[in-house]
Amino acid sequence: MKLLSAAIAVSLALTAAAGPSLAQVPPPQTQPADPRSNSQIVSELTLLLDLGGTVDQQNKAVDTIIAQPDVLPPWHYLKVCTVLWLRGDRQQAAFWFYIFKIRANAWGRYDPSVEPMVNGFSRDFGQIVDRWIQGDDAVWRDTYARALSYERRIPLYPHPPEGVSAETWQREMADWRQSAQAEQDRAFALTEKELAKRRKRDKVKPGPLQNAGAPLPDDWR
Repeated sequence: MKLLSAAIAVSLALTAAAGPSLAQVPPPQTQPADPRSNSQIVSELTLLLDLGGTVDQQNKAVDTIIAQPDVLPPWHYLKVCTVLWLRGDRQQAAFWFYIFKIRANAWGRYDPSVEPMVNGFSRDFGQIVDRWIQGDDAVWRDTYARALSYERRIPLYPHPPEGVSAETWQREMADWRQSAQAEQDRAFALTEKELAKRRKRDKVKPGPLQNAGAPLPDDWR
């Protein structure tokens, strides 16, 4: 894998796509709100992936990964998230980002060559997605819950990280799924008053999401 020489161009494209009405998944109460603006987050985001080729070629590659999620190691889902977001399918990008967080973070724990990329993408792209989708509580809950359910159903990449046995990898994935479910349960347990307080703090205007793009296919659940 090589560093993407066009990272700046991608960041600029993300800045244009991000818009002013992004929302953030509420952080733990002990964690202060990120002081960076959306544009700062995006400008600091370095995407370590190859977005070469034409737009049609990129879309075809992403559609292939979506249709066959076990065709590549899961950190490649970051390309799925990015391309979906850039082409305007933001809800689908959020859906695959929630899947990415489980599988790619599990993978990164055993693969130091991709761990920094996974952590950086989870943090920075995650804030962009979360700040957007938190504007509509119903869409956020539906997307989040369906992503976690769908992740359990789709096949894993058949080859665990180097040096990791199949049994260890299955245990690792079970642990990450359990952690993701617990995180979702905590988020969904927030009262409307608590959510409203956090939206106000993060300057999020509740309401229908802008540029959601294509809806989630019915079988993504």
